Amino acid sequence: MFKNILMPIDLQETHLAAKAVKVAIDEARKHGADIHVMTVMPGFSMPVVATFFPDNAMKRAMKELGAELKRYLAANFVAGGVLDEDIDINAIPLINGYVAWNHFWMEEKLSSSFNVSGFKAFHNEDLIGGEANTAAFSLSGNLKYNPVKQMMLGVELMTGYREVLSGTNGRFYRLQFSARYSFGYKNRAVYEKG
Repeated sequence: MFKNILMPIDLQETHLAAKAVKVAIDEARKHGADIHVMTVMPGFSMPVVATFFPDNAMKRAMKELGAELKRYLAANFVAGGVLDEDIDINAIPLINGYVAWNHFWMEEKLSSSFNVSGFKAFHNEDLIGGEANTAAFSLSGNLKYNPVKQMMLGVELMTGYREVLSGTNGRFYRLQFSARYSFGYKNRAVYEKG
């Protein structure tokens, strides 16, 4: 019935989502659906909001929210161990990594970000079900162009792959375009808190 499930998470109060996460996982298993996790950050591009924050606040918030969302997903993507018949915990060996690189082709005009992540778990098939995540990777690259200081145009290409213990796997590709314009009003009396 469902092919996609959107799971919003408040990263300040993840405990509030515990029941919803369990329901989303059960529904995804029942229907073979994908779970998409999202969080929300303040609308820095809105002039009314932007005036209350220093210039680099949006970049810092995106970086911090991204890191927090990655930690949340990593903690819930694969179990760290599994119980055997003697109720002993058997650790699940895994390898994972993430690399990101930002490059400025033309300072303040043209830049790119490239990201690669990968994950591999080595499950004991006698102790865990076939729907356990065993491998995943993602690769993305973008190009951001600032024709003028207030405007940014962007394009990003992303691909990813996921495999579960039963052998079921899938791949996705996404091409995304974006545009942002800042109207330039700044409240110069705002100071960044340390």
